[in-house]
Amino acid sequence: MLYSVIYTVDVPSNESIVPFLPPHRRKLWETTEGDGGYDCEDLGGVWAKGKHRKLVALLTQEEFDKFIDHVGLYAENVETMGSLGAPGFGMGWAPAIAFIGDDPNAILDAYVTPLLGHVEDGKIVSDEDVELPLDDKAWDNIRDAIIERYG
Repeated sequence: MLYSVIYTVDVPSNESIVPFLPPHRRKLWETTEGDGGYDCEDLGGVWAKGKHRKLVALLTQEEFDKFIDHVGLYAENVETMGSLGAPGFGMGWAPAIAFIGDDPNAILDAYVTPLLGHVEDGKIVSDEDVELPLDDKAWDNIRDAIIERYG
């Protein structure tokens, strides 16, 4: 299984953003937003100015597990409107599962879309026993399994 991930982190001015960045950041992840995307000024105090990053990646199961453990995210059982421009989906829309963190020193969230496939010669290849596109029932089963595992 692969995981298409859009990850966002915001920290206040008195915190370093580095501990909240994904492992293997430079190798696996693309930064799509920097501090210019920071919008937590309304929180006031040390949050009036802060640091922001949005990163995207297409991760293997092992890479995804390391990422989740490193940044401390867990799956939330909420409906999302999906994600736009998720890795592996081009500029299209993809269903997504919300992940959040509860660190008091950072605002952490990710939209995650599991893909039933693997990478072969730099391209995403669907697993042989999977019929695409997935219907709503199949997506609900995958979503429920992810929330149970990472919730």
